[in-house]
Amino acid sequence: MSLETIYFVAGIVTGLGVIVSLLFVGLQMRQANVLARSEMTSATLDRFTPFWFQLSSDPELARAFQSLIFDGAKVEEPQASQLIYWFAPYINVVRAAYEDHKKGLMDEWALEMVEAQFVLMLRNPFFRSVYEDVSRRSGRSFMGEDAKEWITRIDRQIDALRDDLSRDAEKTEAREGLEG
Repeated sequence: MSLETIYFVAGIVTGLGVIVSLLFVGLQMRQANVLARSEMTSATLDRFTPFWFQLSSDPELARAFQSLIFDGAKVEEPQASQLIYWFAPYINVVRAAYEDHKKGLMDEWALEMVEAQFVLMLRNPFFRSVYEDVSRRSGRSFMGEDAKEWITRIDRQIDALRDDLSRDAEKTEAREGLEG
């Protein structure tokens, strides 16, 4: 075997070694990204824990929340103020989850879960008015540059939910009309 052939074979082996190393590094980077996104998704969801803990640790506040969400009842003071002070920062945590997702730091399924829960709360006029107040303040850069995009996204989800509820009500009325 000539020296030239040995150099040629060594060059091919070296090239293959570099290619395999790059593939391995790429695979490791991909796995690291998946792990980092998973950890960030978990950290983002953990931001909601203090809100739910506060709600569950105060029986009067929990009853007020429950009557708003499930019964549509009006809430009197001091629970109304407490719920405002509970919900206003909650809005910011939902918006922060959207920002994390937009940066590629949070999984889509987690954002959908967070926003679906949030939009269900906004069905109630009390929470809707707090949201609208915070949204208006966002025009003064209260929530940053992307606030309008997020508000538009939430408003579209509210409209879609409203349309779904209207269709459900129409179906129920039609069913009751046929039965009656």
